Amino acid sequence: MKKTKIIGAVLIASITAMTVFSNGSFLYAQENTIASIDIIDKTEPIADIEENNSIVEEETKTVEEKAEASLEKEKVKSDVPYTLGSDIASEIADQKNLQANNRLSGNCGAENNETNVTWELEQNNSDSSNPTYTLTISGAGDMKDFTNGTQPWYNFQNSITKLEIDNGITHIGSHSFRGTKISNIKIPDSVRTIGDYAFIQNKNLVSITASDIKGRNFKVEDDTIFTSYITKNDKEGWELSYFPIAKYTNKYTVPQFVTSIGANSMQMAIFKEVIIETPCSINSYAFAGNDMLEKVVLPDMITFGTEGLNIGSGFNGTFAGCTRLMTIENFVNANIIEIGESVFNQTNVTNLIIPASVVKISGNAFSNPSSYVSVIFEEGSQLNTVEKSAFTKDQFKAQFAENDIKAYLAFVSSGFKANLGDKKLPTSEIFVYEWSGNNTVSIVGITDKGKNKDIITIPGEAEGYPITQIADFVFQNDTNVETIIFENGVPINVGENAFFGCTNLSTFDAGIRQISLDNNALGNNPKLSSVYIPNALELGSKIFSMSNNITLLLINGTVKTQEDSLYKSNADSLVMNSGAFYVLGQTADMVNQFDTIVSEKEDVKLSKIVFGENGIFPDKTDFKKNILATPKRDRYIFKGWYDNDKFNGFPVTSPQAGKNYYAKWEKSNYTVVDKVDFGSLDYGNLSSKNINVKFENETDIVSSVISSDEEIFTVKIDDSNKNNIIITPNKDLTVGTYNEQIVVTTKDGANHIVEVSLAVEKAEPAYEIPSDLTATYGEKLSDITIPAADNGTFTWNNPNEEVGNVGSKSFKATFTPKDTNNYKTVELEIPVTVTKAVPSYEIPSNLSAVEGQTLADVVLPNGFTWQDVTTTPVGSYGINSFFVTFTPEDTTNYEVVKNIPVQIVVNPKMETINTMPEIIANDVTLTVGDEFDPLANVTAKDAEDGEIALTKENIVSNDVDTSKAGTYHVTYKVTDSQGASTEITITVTVEDKGTEKPDVPTTPEKPSDPDISDKPADTNTTEKTDDSNSPVKANTSTEESKAPETGKESNMMLYGWGLLLSALGISGIVFAKRRRSR
Repeated sequence: MKKTKIIGAVLIASITAMTVFSNGSFLYAQENTIASIDIIDKTEPIADIEENNSIVEEETKTVEEKAEASLEKEKVKSDVPYTLGSDIASEIADQKNLQANNRLSGNCGAENNETNVTWELEQNNSDSSNPTYTLTISGAGDMKDFTNGTQPWYNFQNSITKLEIDNGITHIGSHSFRGTKISNIKIPDSVRTIGDYAFIQNKNLVSITASDIKGRNFKVEDDTIFTSYITKNDKEGWELSYFPIAKYTNKYTVPQFVTSIGANSMQMAIFKEVIIETPCSINSYAFAGNDMLEKVVLPDMITFGTEGLNIGSGFNGTFAGCTRLMTIENFVNANIIEIGESVFNQTNVTNLIIPASVVKISGNAFSNPSSYVSVIFEEGSQLNTVEKSAFTKDQFKAQFAENDIKAYLAFVSSGFKANLGDKKLPTSEIFVYEWSGNNTVSIVGITDKGKNKDIITIPGEAEGYPITQIADFVFQNDTNVETIIFENGVPINVGENAFFGCTNLSTFDAGIRQISLDNNALGNNPKLSSVYIPNALELGSKIFSMSNNITLLLINGTVKTQEDSLYKSNADSLVMNSGAFYVLGQTADMVNQFDTIVSEKEDVKLSKIVFGENGIFPDKTDFKKNILATPKRDRYIFKGWYDNDKFNGFPVTSPQAGKNYYAKWEKSNYTVVDKVDFGSLDYGNLSSKNINVKFENETDIVSSVISSDEEIFTVKIDDSNKNNIIITPNKDLTVGTYNEQIVVTTKDGANHIVEVSLAVEKAEPAYEIPSDLTATYGEKLSDITIPAADNGTFTWNNPNEEVGNVGSKSFKATFTPKDTNNYKTVELEIPVTVTKAVPSYEIPSNLSAVEGQTLADVVLPNGFTWQDVTTTPVGSYGINSFFVTFTPEDTTNYEVVKNIPVQIVVNPKMETINTMPEIIANDVTLTVGDEFDPLANVTAKDAEDGEIALTKENIVSNDVDTSKAGTYHVTYKVTDSQGASTEITITVTVEDKGTEKPDVPTTPEKPSDPDISDKPADTNTTEKTDDSNSPVKANTSTEESKAPETGKESNMMLYGWGLLLSALGISGIVFAKRRRSR
């Protein structure tokens, strides 16, 4: 039974020491192994904890495996490590040896010190099926630095529960006690250095202790190891190297002296919140696997990685596996360039603000969240690279500022969705849109409904937003689409492989839309027969690769090509079919590629267009199948197409396969200017220009005029003079340079191309200089809010400039128009009236006075004066309120402040208690016939007034008659300067002449015994004296004179009681001694 109680107590203590946390279906527990105690009944909770620990270990395995890579970057590695149990045979031998002897040992000293430091394993429990061990490190000098797996006791690390290190060991080797189950470590005073990762992954470790000794490269505070190092600025820094995993705390605050949180230093620790109060760096896997961590509070400035640049390359997995982590405060203030691999993998961060400095987000950075991740990119984001595995699709939300379009595009180009400002994306039944620029969108996908359509029309805009791009691969392998038609709109770029593999696509018609085609845009379309692109801008590489059946190919415009747009080698060239008709733009690359293909296809009859010098198909030429379109040549008249270069025979209109066609031209007789330069015009202030066409004296020469882009220039024939052409820029042209063409057709049929150029420059904005702005002395310009104008805002050039002394001033400012693309920013001066400031002061306190005093008696601090006249009484007892005025030293720039309330504590007036005056007079005995002077030998004095001279006015009554014997009385009264009065009455006895007259002393003498009187017993007067031996007023009461002398009786009674008590005490002592003697 006693044994059961002991076991129960141990179990309760053990369970109390365990730290258990619920996490869904998992439990985290601190394991405690009880050495040298035979626990008979293992309770169910312990079994549950052990079982669930194995589950948790399995769950966190991936994080540990990822962390392993960073751990293997060792600073010191052993050349020839001794590995116990490096093969199965030696491991079995080690186990047998340990089981047979209950101990195993060897050397573990550093190079040239191998035998001076030894290790020993000794079993510390009696459970042969589950043995646990104590590891003892003995000797003197440095331990060896190990890599993981090379520790001599590695095969037993999960069973090592105790550690003893001799005082004499000077260095604890790297990885020495990694992965053991030691719960408490005491570092001896001899240790001077600790190697990397010496104690990591110790899942039972709760306590580390060490003395504070100078000369070490480490210190231990609050069970945590900190290691010193030299920073890149050649200053001493402190790295938090190891925090005990099994030590639970709800909130951990990193000490302020820490400059770096080391790699893996807090890996799999158990706390809910960590607070970092001072700037420091955070390294790889520092907090990885902490399944309890919910919140991280960073300081105003934080860097990641030892170089303080990123949490990217080499600084990965910082918070990986922190599945409850939702909040990281001040992350936006971190100095980060790259967010590295797995930094927030398996976390649940929400509303994380990504600093604008981040340019790259690496793979798995935010992948596999425990529930949902949301990130907000700081305005001004420099993001340009997002690896495709950085986020897990549909498990995150991303938000960009409206103007950060480049960063947004970098993000969405990796296949991720994001919001751009507060703008709502257009929606469609056919297409999926994303923002592609400021107020423009891209087609990035096609809906299920769109995938079922055979004719797809690409719109020019979506809900008012121009469509500028079709993203890569959008229509790839769409087998239903047969026809693609483009509506008119802004220029559009068709992405790489956008229509690749559309096996039923036969017609691609770009209409008059300006279009660029990226690599392989129309590749692998075996049924594609008609391609109509009259306004091509750019062609990528091999745009028609493996599209073998094109019979009508029209590519025209100011097209820019790659060297292999149509041709790279025979196998990759555009396949030319017999009977096909190809019209290609006249760029050198296009012509050369076409000629090369023709020369290699001798068995195929091909048609070729020969324009002659400077002949072209202008933009917007109306091409029709099997009809030769009309070309144009500047200042020439087109006379038709001929099938020979001698222009014999008749012109032809319908081509035949295998024949070349040549344009015949005739020079015009009319002269039209080559160029019209508008020069530079301010935005919003554009004017027209005229062109005059002349030929001898002819009139009505111009028959038509066409602008290459009427949205830039409109042209018309002057109604009043048909020889004039009016060119008018569009009034809404924005700032930029415009170079267009107009084609003037004269009545002889010749076309005259006129180059028209215009530079639109920023205009001066209209604004009113703000007035009535005021500031107070001591303020800065940043404290003055300038009202915004309808068309822009004002900002101070130097917002930190102080406004200066009181008066009227002007300060430099800048007006920035809302439309900065078309209007200039303007520097100006804005008037400001600087007024006096209210000075700072402390209201006087602790003011006090006494009743009867005035304000003049109460001293105020410098600068303060009473508003009431200083003769004003402070009032009666209590706390009374008054007003003061504060006058600053600088009254030029500071206001005088009035009506400041103050309080005075008024104390009651303390009156001095007046002492009663004293009369010194003695009774007198006379003989009949003697003279009596009532003032003789009578004096008076007062504590305040001193000696008081007596006069007859001080005699209140006097009935003395010395002519006959008898008893008489004289009463004296003295009043001091403060009105206090004292009266005294003396007795004057007049005796017959035969009676012996006693001597009357001139100075009263105190009787030697106050109870014994020298006077006869039958006298009527009992004289009383005070302590000063001075007589006082005689008491003439007869009753009092007969009172018994109680003083003597009282003394006798006390004396009797004392004798009685003494006798009793002596009797008690005798009685006690007799009892002891028996």
